Amino acid sequence: VAYRVDDGRRVAFGAPGAPTASVGEALRASWAVPAWMPPVTIDGATYLDGGTASTASLDLLGSDDADLVYLITPMASAPSVRAPGPGGRLEEFLLRRPMSRALDAEIAAVRARGTRVVHIAPTTADLAGLGSHFMNRRRRAQAFASARASVPATVERALDGRDRR
Repeated sequence: VAYRVDDGRRVAFGAPGAPTASVGEALRASWAVPAWMPPVTIDGATYLDGGTASTASLDLLGSDDADLVYLITPMASAPSVRAPGPGGRLEEFLLRRPMSRALDAEIAAVRARGTRVVHIAPTTADLAGLGSHFMNRRRRAQAFASARASVPATVERALDGRDRR
């Protein structure tokens, strides 16, 4: 999914009515994170990462598309979950909190239609391993080690409904 800058719409490449794009073009468009990756032009329109408009684009899911959705959201988390330190507070205020609030509304709408959503989001330990600069490649090994340690319990809680956000 990418955000089309020209008209403010999200496009799910490969879906009916979406512009024709190669897999490489669609991937680059969906990864065009502002300030990290350049925008991508497809058929004359400019695209950015779909997360520019929605953390997971869960709202694009049709009411008959699924009975169960597994949702993994590295950029959204529970209200008290953030990376430590001043950088973590800034990242939470500018990115994580607004993205989480919007996602919570999308999850509530999908659940209201009767679709079960199993939401798997980072824990405080995951974010401590990742740090406040989530694109820092030097912290990759530490972030993976933290995730490997916490993911089994996080997924277990999500699957049994203890993390109903």
